[in-house]
Amino acid sequence: MRREWSFLRHYIGRLGSWSAASKVLVRVAQNHPEIFSHCRVEALRSPSRSMPPIKDAETSLQSVLQWMLPLFNSAHIEEVLQSISGTEAQDLATLFYKRYRRSIQPSVHAEVLMMEHFQHRGLQFMDDDRYIGCSKPSCYFCSLYMKCHPKAFVTRPCHGNVWIRWCTTHEQGPHTVRILKNMTMQIQQEIQSRILSHDPRRTQNPDSTTGISTSIPSAPFRRVL
Repeated sequence: MRREWSFLRHYIGRLGSWSAASKVLVRVAQNHPEIFSHCRVEALRSPSRSMPPIKDAETSLQSVLQWMLPLFNSAHIEEVLQSISGTEAQDLATLFYKRYRRSIQPSVHAEVLMMEHFQHRGLQFMDDDRYIGCSKPSCYFCSLYMKCHPKAFVTRPCHGNVWIRWCTTHEQGPHTVRILKNMTMQIQQEIQSRILSHDPRRTQNPDSTTGISTSIPSAPFRRVL
């Protein structure tokens, strides 16, 4: 019941956050009109998506874990399966294969789209402030991608949730390979750390932030029509 009330409070707060965000925008526009005097808003077209690895006869939960945990032997892998599932490892392996066989349509998240848009076109941020704003915290993969990117983007809040449909843009370069390699190494280290701590499960957090606790200092506002 506590979890249900927590989510109810969160989504009510989301309604209030839009009001708070609009007040912040109006205040910034009043105090710094030069930011908005020559600005232009454009929508980026959704890019081609990189596709997930092709499934074959060797694709199994056991093979994936052995690849992700190269220091673990077969006995350790079996122990990992038992600790994660709490049931027979074969049941979990069957569930994994069924889900993997489904048609997965990957999607490029907004943060990755913006990072690669600036990277491939050699664009510069205003005052070299390499920050990408977004209406909610970044997912686990976007946060890692941002930390590993050679452009040294300013990191954003991260809700830590993992989206299996996450992917990079099809317009890749040598830097993409390096980023994904570094991401893989960090993911391997975190998985191994969680397994060795015997606490692999984590409570899922809401993707968005709530505005309940957000306070806006009192200031005169004009009515905007």
